[in-house]
Amino acid sequence: MSDESNREASPVSEPRQDEPTELLPGGMGKRPEPERDADDDSTLPMPKPQSRPDDDTTVLEAGATESLGEGAEELEEAGPCEPDVPGAPAAPEPDAAPQHPVRRPSRTVLALVAAAVVVACAAVAVLTYQAELWGGVSVPDVVGLTEADAASALREAGFDVAEKDVPTDGGVGTAIYTNPDAGARARRGLSVELGVGVPRTVPSVMGASLDDARELLGDAGITNLRLEYKNSDEDEGTVLSCSPAAGSVVTADEQVTLVVAQPYTVPDVVGLSQDEAARAIGEAGLSSKVEWQEAEGAPLTVLSTSPEAGERASAGATVTVTVVAPGASSETHVADYLASSPRDVSAYLGWKGWSFDYGVTETGTGSLAGEECAETGWKKSGVGTLTFTPRPLSSRHGVFLGSLFTSDVLAQGSAIAGVRFEPALAGDDANPQVNSSTISTWAVRCGLDNLEGTLAADDVAKAMGGSAAQRRYVVGYGEQDGCVWAILVRDRSVVVTCAPRGLYDDVDLSGYGDSLGVYLAYTLGTD
Repeated sequence: MSDESNREASPVSEPRQDEPTELLPGGMGKRPEPERDADDDSTLPMPKPQSRPDDDTTVLEAGATESLGEGAEELEEAGPCEPDVPGAPAAPEPDAAPQHPVRRPSRTVLALVAAAVVVACAAVAVLTYQAELWGGVSVPDVVGLTEADAASALREAGFDVAEKDVPTDGGVGTAIYTNPDAGARARRGLSVELGVGVPRTVPSVMGASLDDARELLGDAGITNLRLEYKNSDEDEGTVLSCSPAAGSVVTADEQVTLVVAQPYTVPDVVGLSQDEAARAIGEAGLSSKVEWQEAEGAPLTVLSTSPEAGERASAGATVTVTVVAPGASSETHVADYLASSPRDVSAYLGWKGWSFDYGVTETGTGSLAGEECAETGWKKSGVGTLTFTPRPLSSRHGVFLGSLFTSDVLAQGSAIAGVRFEPALAGDDANPQVNSSTISTWAVRCGLDNLEGTLAADDVAKAMGGSAAQRRYVVGYGEQDGCVWAILVRDRSVVVTCAPRGLYDDVDLSGYGDSLGVYLAYTLGTD
């Protein structure tokens, strides 16, 4: 009978639960083979495959069977497993060869081997990199070499060369730097920038904006700048000039001066004199025109300008300068004329519409003795006459043919020794009251204060020890700012005089009760 027929005739039955099972070493179990008769030639069933000694062996750790619970204990009590084929003989026991698990390499050994491989690879990489077999070639150090030698060294290393001028104070014609830097690795054929020293020269910045000029100068290594501003019609901030001039060789620390355009601006001249203001306006590139205004303050002091200070203007524009009128704060303020220069008085009278009448010179008296003083008259319709004279108390003035053979001695600078003003009386002033009230009225009109006394004609006669006066008049007098003034009022006439006190230093007052006031009143009233 063939093996196949034996296997078909002898099916293997599943082990029953009540059959004892034997646990074999390695956790494998089988039932004991049944005994066979010696003359039984039936084919034995093929034993189930057993584990081989070279198979991986699973070793249960201690206590692993504890997880089997009661089932493990039952297996142990049941004994060895029986074959599942009734009547089949037991398979022969395999040779009791020892089962040894295969030992594998430890993780430490594997790690050491891997590290050795990495180190070897790194060493190879470093050596081949240093040999410039990969990663490009090194840029040679050419700083300090001549231009030709530096370029040659770079080309020999396999690089192209792009030269760039570098302004310098030293090292002209030599290599200053390379880009990339010396020692850097770069691929062959790369263009290396080579900085070559050239003389530091001032670039052309005239006409450029200030910002652009700074940049151009900075590119040349010039940073020590001095800025000056000048009025100009050019755009604000435009460079008008440069010193040293463009092309000049300079060092890095040498100062370069730029003149920069600024708009024409009216300067602040308020409070300056007329001449100072005109000079400042001219320096600003503008012209000036003076207008006078009667006001308190020093004569010819600037009160305002138009346009105002700080306003922009075009080149040569005219600035109107308003100043305190010279000569007097008002044309009837006689004391102001004594405090002004003769030329200013002449200009002021002409500005106010007074007409020149005559002009000569006379020798002064008192403190002005020996000095040539103005003897000149001016008239203005509706205002009166002004006489500048060393004899202000006298009514006799003028010359033959008036201005025909005379000249404006004030404009020529002749000194003013005294002033006599005879107002034109009209309207309410046509018939003045001969009293102290009229004196006060005209004192205010003529800018006079510090009234010291008022004398009528009888008071003067009495002070001089004479009889009653034959003429009716009243005189008020006073002193201010070193000048003596007197006002005479009589029928249909008013006379105002003012002169330095020194003019009367030579007057003998013994016949006038030793009073300058009596002398003034008598001289005016009886003239």
